[in-house]
Amino acid sequence: MVKIMKKNKLFKKIRISLKDKVPKPKGNDQIGDRFKLLAHEFLNDDTNYDEALIRATALYLRREQHLKNSKNLDKIISYIQLFLNETKDYKNIQLVDTTKKSRLLSNSYESKPATIAKSDKRIQKGEITVLRSKVSRAKGKSNHFLSNEIYKQYKQGLTIIFINFSMEKQKILTNFLEKNKQSLNLLTVKFVGDLEIGEINELARLSKYYNIKLRVVDSLNSFQQLVKDIDTKNTGFIDFDSQFIDIDIEGCLNKSAYNSLLLPANICDEDFEALVNSNCSNGAIIPTYLMKKYDFKVIDVFTFNFLLIRLNNTYDMVGVPYSSMMNYCAELTLEDTVEYIQNLSSLPAFNETDIVTQKLNKLYADLRNTDQDNLLSISMQQNAYRIDFKKAFPCSFKNTSTLVIAYNFTPFVDPSAIVVAKRIQEEEWYSDVICNDMTAIRKRSESLAFIGKPYINSVITIKTKPTFAHQPHYQEFVDKSIEVLDLSKYEQVYSRSFFVAAHFLGFEVKVEKPEITWLAEFSDPGVFDVQGNKRYSWFRDLAVRDKYVRLVYEKFPDFKKYRLEENDNIYFWSELLPFCFADSIMFTCENQRRVMLNNLEINELRSIVENKSIVKSQPTLPEFFYTFKEVENNIEDDYINIAYFGSFYINRNFNDVFEAINRLSLDKKQKIKLHIYTNQIDDVIEAATEYGVLDNIVVSNYLDYLDFLNILDEFDYLFLMDTNTDGTFEVNPYLPSKLSDYLGSKAEIWAHCEKGSSLSNHTEVTHKSYIDTPLSIDSVINNLFSIERV
Repeated sequence: MVKIMKKNKLFKKIRISLKDKVPKPKGNDQIGDRFKLLAHEFLNDDTNYDEALIRATALYLRREQHLKNSKNLDKIISYIQLFLNETKDYKNIQLVDTTKKSRLLSNSYESKPATIAKSDKRIQKGEITVLRSKVSRAKGKSNHFLSNEIYKQYKQGLTIIFINFSMEKQKILTNFLEKNKQSLNLLTVKFVGDLEIGEINELARLSKYYNIKLRVVDSLNSFQQLVKDIDTKNTGFIDFDSQFIDIDIEGCLNKSAYNSLLLPANICDEDFEALVNSNCSNGAIIPTYLMKKYDFKVIDVFTFNFLLIRLNNTYDMVGVPYSSMMNYCAELTLEDTVEYIQNLSSLPAFNETDIVTQKLNKLYADLRNTDQDNLLSISMQQNAYRIDFKKAFPCSFKNTSTLVIAYNFTPFVDPSAIVVAKRIQEEEWYSDVICNDMTAIRKRSESLAFIGKPYINSVITIKTKPTFAHQPHYQEFVDKSIEVLDLSKYEQVYSRSFFVAAHFLGFEVKVEKPEITWLAEFSDPGVFDVQGNKRYSWFRDLAVRDKYVRLVYEKFPDFKKYRLEENDNIYFWSELLPFCFADSIMFTCENQRRVMLNNLEINELRSIVENKSIVKSQPTLPEFFYTFKEVENNIEDDYINIAYFGSFYINRNFNDVFEAINRLSLDKKQKIKLHIYTNQIDDVIEAATEYGVLDNIVVSNYLDYLDFLNILDEFDYLFLMDTNTDGTFEVNPYLPSKLSDYLGSKAEIWAHCEKGSSLSNHTEVTHKSYIDTPLSIDSVINNLFSIERV
């Protein structure tokens, strides 16, 4: 029976013999101190601190029950749980059902929680023995509660997962089955991959001939999905393209245990790091219950490598008999390398000396001679979001000289965010990006992060409430950004509106570092909306506005006559500050520049801005962004297929298109399909029904941006609508951003334009019809039938 020391005696023992072993309890929490002291009480030469915590937990709970002090008990349990969570070996332990004081500890795999006897006497020696058995470690390594009991819940046998099987490897598989003929009743086999029909038929024949359980699994399944229905005690993993090991099933199972990793005897004696680095752990066998704790995106031999790396320091590696080994090692392709890196990068963080970190560094070294566009394309194909291009091309980021300010940036779904990423891709700016967290108002699409990725060193996200032009909110973004930015390394800053906060931060950067080159881009006019109405949002903090006024007057004293101190419109200042202080101003089209300059309230500024301005349309991405994936579609080649992507405006332009389709002769009308991708599906159906063209319409939801790019080539024509500004501006200042995406496709473009707009004058638009000119639509549609389609 364990003796309970009096408090003063216990303190004395701690001071004398445990002074340097255990940290002194901190704070004035008496419950916490008492708990730690009880843990110390159990410390001796044969007991480690973790076990002492568990045993002290039991004892303390029993004492409190005996004292019937239930008020303190819940607090004690919470305190103890905190200790357990901070102790890495016991993160799986949970205190359960705290309302029932008889229950103490349970493991997440245990069906019934451990209990403490209801006796109100001191904890008995037998109970201590039970607790000790639950935290004992197999050969000083295993720290999983009840792992042996969990292992026993599985049936005797071995499941082997094979990947990369082909008919050329059929003889290897047959030899393996022949050599293990007497043990095949203990074998279950899974083949992972997209197998040909001939390969599936051959596997079915072997399954029937040898009477084995065999299943073919699509390679898109996750690792966890793959292993969830495995019910054998052990699981092995073999890659035909890496190194096939001919396993002796019976010999392996005879040496298997809940705490054993099985490897061929001649490999087991080798240096473990060399073993993993050479991928020779292919063929290892580990307890199935351990595999089910892990989940990886990629299913390959590298997954097993990691399992062995992680488990090697906890479980025994046991050499077992293998019949033979075939030394067949395939060189990693670029696809394999990307897949390998993506898999390893999904794991928890490692320290610099970790073998997995070393492995990743070696893989990234292999990528450094790779074509950048090819690497990005393959990364997109495999959804390898975690590929670190800084490590693949480290020289590129030694001089990260550009700061990109994008209040809204990818992977948030927004045209302005995408355009900035495209600009980085096009200009090849090795840059840092600073942006705001737009979670509250924008959805995310992780695939967007690939755009510009090879050139982005880091993305700094500021967490403030998103706003279009509410001054206190965007001012918080500006102030926090200035605090975290190290401007010393940048030679250029680029900002883009819309959102206006980007230009206000660009201005502050220019003020902080006058020698930096500031390029400010405008997507659209800022002061006027699409209907020509003046936008207005007032400064809440006039001290900020007064600072702007002072700095403008210092640089342009003649502007004082315009009494800028009376102007408190945020949109006015979002244009004026870049016009005055930016080194270059970028406009999307000539009409936009003309409208914005002609509407300037400060006449002297027009020539200044014009002299430092450039016109550059929105970027078009490289071809591989349009071809790296196949997108499911319902496009039939028998029709002339026209696609429209965007908002549906029944009262603007589409009624003319529907009427024109309805006016076609019956034979032509039956050959045309208009595919509309929009969020206003009900409106499309209603309008198409009204105009008698419902059979000519295929309506779908918006696509993910990269899916949208990859489906464009499937259509014959891409339909684009101009913004109707008649009577609003002197000329149409808008150029649809969708045009830049269409230009990267092989499909022809049909633009429905406003006369005199930038779109109507665009030389790469193949077919043009005009707003409020129905005959022009008839002409375009009839012309589509005369063009020979390939």
